[in-house]
Amino acid sequence: MAEVTLYREEVEDEDLPLVCMRCGSRDADFVRRPFFHEPMYLPPLLRMILRKRMTSYIPLCPAHGGWKLWNGPGLWGFRPTRITADTITLAGVSDEFVLALRKYRARRRDEVESGTPPPKSRCRDSSQRQEGVSNRSSGIGWILAIVGAVALIPVICCVGFFSFSAWRLSRQPAVAPLSQGPQNPAPVTLAAELRLENVGVLAWSPDAAFPSGVPWSALLFTMRKEPLRVLTPAELEETLAKLKSTSPFAIADAAKRLAEVFPLPEQRQATARALTPMLSARQPTVRQAGIKALGVWGSAEDVPAIIGLLNDPFPEVRGTALDALASLKDQRGAVAAAQRLTSFPDRQKAAQALETMGPIAEKAVVPFLANPDAQVRLQACRVLKVIGTKESHAALQAAAKDGNAQVARAAKEAIKE
Repeated sequence: MAEVTLYREEVEDEDLPLVCMRCGSRDADFVRRPFFHEPMYLPPLLRMILRKRMTSYIPLCPAHGGWKLWNGPGLWGFRPTRITADTITLAGVSDEFVLALRKYRARRRDEVESGTPPPKSRCRDSSQRQEGVSNRSSGIGWILAIVGAVALIPVICCVGFFSFSAWRLSRQPAVAPLSQGPQNPAPVTLAAELRLENVGVLAWSPDAAFPSGVPWSALLFTMRKEPLRVLTPAELEETLAKLKSTSPFAIADAAKRLAEVFPLPEQRQATARALTPMLSARQPTVRQAGIKALGVWGSAEDVPAIIGLLNDPFPEVRGTALDALASLKDQRGAVAAAQRLTSFPDRQKAAQALETMGPIAEKAVVPFLANPDAQVRLQACRVLKVIGTKESHAALQAAAKDGNAQVARAAKEAIKE
């Protein structure tokens, strides 16, 4: 098989010998075929941009004229190796066609030199002749089409959503007049015992209107990261039994399980009493797990025991104790948490706990506006900016005249809030 270079005028005007380019048969006719060529070993997008195309009329016999794949006349046929503005180079062409092309070109050249007018072009019509010229596009039209389709997808989705919402609103039933009175709903029979985690699904929002009458309040209630979990009496008894285990890992796992469930009022006191011994455990992980569980199950009676762990040598235990005090929201816990503002390792965690407690911690924080340490005064101003009320206004006005510029600025911002 040979390689041949053809001119654009030859392949567009059917100015080629009637010899099959594939097998060399004389029983050939012109067949329209598009040829594509793109550089290899490049990214797909760049190859698409640099792709060149030329639509040609080539002589093929009936056996090979029916082949038509995406990139040429056949998978095992000749293929383009180079396409320019005026020429196309094809590989895999039969030797008979190359020899016939040389003779045909020589005869055409002799006709031109002798002055004999060349025969009329065998191209079918002028529209087909111009088709090859219009197909010189490098393929950038495909890129524009893809980008346009991607840009239209969000627009189509938004239009479809609002159209569906408007359609649903138009089908809303009319509100019955008050004179008719409320209609008694049919009785509902539950197939199983109603659990607390199913309450969110049964929530009702009569004022929901847009879009499509969705009860948004009920929807937000059910969008919890995890369902609301409670322990049955048997499960609680089993968990409390593990708290008496000799393995610190089993005790910590049981306390973690208790910290992840919802405490029922009738179970709270007994569970808190079972968790209290963990606060004096030797292992810091056990103490930390017990404090976290007490933050869920504990009450005001457990606040002094948690306050005692604010001096624990492990910062993780102290941080968990501050979180538990923030959950219990007790005045004694607020005073103890405010004392930790003077400790640099616990200052940020104590400020977060005080902010979580809210206005109940305001009286405990105000005295620290006069602390000798400027960083303590600054942190106290930031906490009062979140939880402060009119009661701390006078103390903040005094702090606004502080010699430290940061403290004075933080106090002014707290006054504005």
